Amino acid sequence: MMNNDFNRQFLTLVDEWGKHLDNTLLPELHELYRGQQMAVKSLEDIFQKKGVLREDPYRHETRIVDVEPVPGDSVPDSEKKDALSVRLSVYELTLDYINNYYQFNTGFINIDRIKKLSVFNKAFDWHNISGSGTSYNTKILADLVRDIKGGSDLVAAGMVSEAIVRLDRGMNRINWLLKNLTEYHKENYKALIRRELIPFLENSGLLEGHSAEELPDIFKQNFRKCIKDQPFYTELVNEVVNESFSSNADNYQFQVLEKIRSNVKLEGSKKIQAVDLRGLIVDCVRMLGSISPQLEALIKKMEDNRLLIENSRTGFWDKFRKFMKKLFNIKDKPVEIEIEIVDPVTHGVKRETVDYFGFLEEIKKRARLYSALALKGSPAYQKFTQSSEDQIYKFATENIDQSQEALKKLDGLDLYFKKAAPYDVKDKIKGFKFEIGTIKNTLLKANQKRGEYTSYIEEQKQMEKLGIKDY
Repeated sequence: MMNNDFNRQFLTLVDEWGKHLDNTLLPELHELYRGQQMAVKSLEDIFQKKGVLREDPYRHETRIVDVEPVPGDSVPDSEKKDALSVRLSVYELTLDYINNYYQFNTGFINIDRIKKLSVFNKAFDWHNISGSGTSYNTKILADLVRDIKGGSDLVAAGMVSEAIVRLDRGMNRINWLLKNLTEYHKENYKALIRRELIPFLENSGLLEGHSAEELPDIFKQNFRKCIKDQPFYTELVNEVVNESFSSNADNYQFQVLEKIRSNVKLEGSKKIQAVDLRGLIVDCVRMLGSISPQLEALIKKMEDNRLLIENSRTGFWDKFRKFMKKLFNIKDKPVEIEIEIVDPVTHGVKRETVDYFGFLEEIKKRARLYSALALKGSPAYQKFTQSSEDQIYKFATENIDQSQEALKKLDGLDLYFKKAAPYDVKDKIKGFKFEIGTIKNTLLKANQKRGEYTSYIEEQKQMEKLGIKDY
């Protein structure tokens, strides 16, 4: 005979699990898929603006009517970018279909739909987008990401990094929720057996005189008499038999009840791991402090190069005028230099006029500020640590963006000095590439910290929107 006390506990807990999914976890799943769509759209926009991908020419003709796997077969090298344009577009359109046509409840997202979602989710391996991913789509996407990150547009590089962090974290959570939902459907199937089939078999006397080993066949023979719209899952039926009719039933019952309880509790919603958000954004600013030595080296090289070129071109009267200016403290007129800024991805060239001395002063101020932030005992550092979290975030954002713009000009000045130097002093011109590369890497890491911070803030807001306060 079946243990009625266990049966009541089991059915009650499965019902509570279903309500927890419908009221909390599946609305969260919907929000996560919306976040995935926004992040993928952001990636597409960046790639298209940078000219590394064109818009999918078939996008407006593509009609998504179900969740299907994104194509992942290899194509000739000359067709890689076009293939990726189409596949990213199909991926984003399918996310749109999921967000607008799926019902996020346990009745709609059944085992078959979970299987389709799980296969679709593997179209891109967001965790291994750095190049270690094995899927073909991941590899060709990783090539574009490397191009963007290796370029001088650190704003775009930061946005790409931030989008990928969000996609990775979002997909990890989505897969966990789908796994939780799969486990629920298995236990709910067993609940159906307990509600419909076992009472029928008991009332009909069909269980009498049979050992536990014989019962799965009895269940199968009578399954369609009670349950019309479900397949017969041998593995799950065997679990029901073990939990209610085997010699070790007590142990099986304890295990399954503990498993369900752990999923019904809010801890099953995988609370967000406590993160020191203030510490995260403070670390971002501290990274800026570490670029002060490179800025100071660049200041010296700028002036050395300028004086080298200037002295090589001056005759007696130029030197005399320079002496008189110095004698009477006459300030130099602004020196305007036309530089070329090359986009490393599109190779497009933009010309820009730079006020040399104004720009030099800007770099000096930035070097002094970052040097002060690197010293914990300095007044600047003390003032900084007393600022609010929002003020620190704003400071980090402004300084990362401004430093990225300054790097573009420094790159242009490096090219200018090499071109403008007379032949006899060309070999004495000092290049900026080492310092620029070091600063670029530091800014990229700082931008990643900023991206992590904003992702955590957005996730907190999302969880609060869903009514989940305890995380």
